[in-house]
Amino acid sequence: MAASISLRDAKKALKKYLPYSGLVGYSVLGLHSAKIRLEEFFIGKSARPVVFHGALVLSSIGIATYLYDRPVFDVMRPPKSKRLLWSLFGTWMFNFGSLLLWAICKEMCPKNRLIRAVLVLSSCAGVVYVGTDYLQAVDKLRLGIIAEREEGAIEL
Repeated sequence: MAASISLRDAKKALKKYLPYSGLVGYSVLGLHSAKIRLEEFFIGKSARPVVFHGALVLSSIGIATYLYDRPVFDVMRPPKSKRLLWSLFGTWMFNFGSLLLWAICKEMCPKNRLIRAVLVLSSCAGVVYVGTDYLQAVDKLRLGIIAEREEGAIEL
């Protein structure tokens, strides 16, 4: 007998694993923007735009999913359209801000591909760490919002 997967389980799995795929896309985007193009070994030079845009889309989907499912939004209760707009805005600011950072670093880094790859991947890890740390701090604020709402002091 085959196991069945409910729609709720599928949504739960997507919420859990799409942000991880976004991290992979984000790392590939960073490497590609630093002119470390691993796809040339496997696919060829004609795949450059496909890999870049695919990594950008994958990164955007993963980050938008992560932002959309933040617990602080459950407390704030914004409309779904506003929640989606905020998630997309955060995603594009994160991705394009990182691309700007990598473009500047690419000009300042040595020509050695290994050093550039290490610098890009470490900057990816650093930016993701700071971003998640910030979002976790914002999510902790929801406890204060809940406490104030229970006391009747605030109405959102």
